Amino acid sequence: MRDPRAGTSPTPASYNINDLAIWRTKLPKVQHALLPASNNRPNPAVSDERLFVSVLSPGAVCALQRRTGRILWRRAIPGLCGDAVFLHKENVFARSSNILYRLCAKTGEPLWSFCPQGTDRETIYSSPVIQGDRLFIGDRAGFLNCLDTLSGKLKWRQLTNDSKHNVNSTPIVVKNLVIAATNARTAVAYTVEGKLKWRTKLDGPSALGLFEYRGKVGVAGDSLYLLNAVTGRIRKRFHWKGDHVSQVDKSREEIVVQLRGCWPPVGGSHVMVVNCSREIHRSYRLGFCLAFRYARETDLMYESHLDGINAFRTRNPKTLFEIRLKGPHGIGLVAVRDKIIYATTGDGYVYALRHPPMK
Repeated sequence: MRDPRAGTSPTPASYNINDLAIWRTKLPKVQHALLPASNNRPNPAVSDERLFVSVLSPGAVCALQRRTGRILWRRAIPGLCGDAVFLHKENVFARSSNILYRLCAKTGEPLWSFCPQGTDRETIYSSPVIQGDRLFIGDRAGFLNCLDTLSGKLKWRQLTNDSKHNVNSTPIVVKNLVIAATNARTAVAYTVEGKLKWRTKLDGPSALGLFEYRGKVGVAGDSLYLLNAVTGRIRKRFHWKGDHVSQVDKSREEIVVQLRGCWPPVGGSHVMVVNCSREIHRSYRLGFCLAFRYARETDLMYESHLDGINAFRTRNPKTLFEIRLKGPHGIGLVAVRDKIIYATTGDGYVYALRHPPMK
């Protein structure tokens, strides 16, 4: 998976996924497990004692014992399930393409559901975020919805744009403001009570999750924007001529941006590392369907792709190690906890992997 243009860079350590496996569990009834990630939430999500996996088709959420991989419960979700679940206290929030569910983490029992626009079409691509007793989620009719976290009842909803373009992004709550991005090429901020505070124009539609970085809010349109959270003023814009942002995540110090590149994909992506003011370096990362997620525990960025997992540090684009699958099934965004990598493959296996040594 090393960039062939990397010159004399040493070959990364390479492992077969089964050689690192502490345990491996095959999930039942899986046709295809993974939906491409729209934010940086891992699939599986990890709690102290359990893992929670969102299965695309047929839709389901599965809970596994973290230590052994034993399946504790499976909850069928009508239709297709989302790219990841969201954990909050003793609750698992999962979504189909038109319904958000609150499930009990211990039993999988449904506690409430929210369907903003009916079930005859796909109406939710956004994922929820919670502050206190309020849950925020967008929908594909252009609304930002605020629900009571405990009951699921609608507190308020606001139409974010007159053209009713989708709110597919995962919102963020900063300084008592809930901020979302829309396919109408805007970022919008409301108070948690639902009052509009600001609206900022972007140069493209935005479906990715927002993030906080050094007191600013990161939003991806075609370009990457860093906005003042209180005013919406653009503090920095990173633009790459002839290309646009495909995915973004942040580490402790930097932001990592993947560019979409040509279509159809040719098996690699340009990846940029930036900070508040400038581009630090760029690299060409090999692999089909790249997605990445930062793990604070190891200070590494983990790339998931069709053939496995790579890892690198943001300050140096050299691949440190690669973990290979037997076939091109794909792998979801990974979680890292207590020196163990937890991963789900497209054919429905969940792994607990010993973490390779880090130099």
